[in-house]
Amino acid sequence: AAASGDLTSYNGEGQVKNTLPGALLFVGEDGQSVPIGTNAVGIWTGPTNDGDISKVWTIPWDADRGILMGTSVHPFQVGDRYTTDLGWTLEPTP
Repeated sequence: AAASGDLTSYNGEGQVKNTLPGALLFVGEDGQSVPIGTNAVGIWTGPTNDGDISKVWTIPWDADRGILMGTSVHPFQVGDRYTTDLGWTLEPTP
């Protein structure tokens, strides 16, 4: 996954109000935190579907794992809505 930019909040006129550089994080099962920026971060690797496109995998994350907003680095405004676009790349596996 890769983000189009920092988490950003906007005022009523659509102007940037606040940005949170590096606040979008992926925390893996090992507890390691990796910022999700414009460079892709690996999120999950799993088995192939053997050509069966009906197969579905559920990726369970504990509350302190997965894609999270880190709030200890930059101050954020309570009540603001922060947005960015998140792009996913699916790659075939052997």
